Amino acid sequence: MDVGQLMAEQGGVLARYQALIAGMSDAEVDARVADGAWSTVHPGVYAVHGAPFSWHERAWAGVLACWPAALTHESALRAAEGPGRRGRDESVVHVAVARGRSVTTPAGVVVHLLHKFDPRVSWEAGPPRMRYEEAVVDCAAEADTDDDVRALLLDTCGGRGPTRALVREALARRTKHPRRALVNRILRELDRA
Repeated sequence: MDVGQLMAEQGGVLARYQALIAGMSDAEVDARVADGAWSTVHPGVYAVHGAPFSWHERAWAGVLACWPAALTHESALRAAEGPGRRGRDESVVHVAVARGRSVTTPAGVVVHLLHKFDPRVSWEAGPPRMRYEEAVVDCAAEADTDDDVRALLLDTCGGRGPTRALVREALARRTKHPRRALVNRILRELDRA
């Protein structure tokens, strides 16, 4: 695949290693950056224009900077749902990698080390992201308060019976979850509503 096609498929973002695999030389990549055709988002990750970068561009850049990686937590929900939810923090991009990896965390990115990483990822999504139900379960685990868990589940599962079933299944696959009982209770309440 050529560099232009890759950048088009990745929201105008490309990693150096992808450019090299596509046949560019280090000198050609450096020349594109030097002449301003590409801007550095993170070390080794470039965009076709200068800052400010959109959320979508920053999401792609975060995933490519930590590759193999996928959006997770709030960022996975944002990617699946699109923009517009009030109260969502879009100042950082949450990226998951397989537990056991050592990753240099770029600015503006929060890296989560996850167990059983690969089967939980929608690799075909652009950018790759944790499956929706997996992201909901992860957000519930790390929510600040029980009220935040309730708000999350009402927002993501309130009117969606199939989503509730998928969240239950994802939760059941976890050996540990700090709010398992609470999540199950809220999901039962939503079923009765």
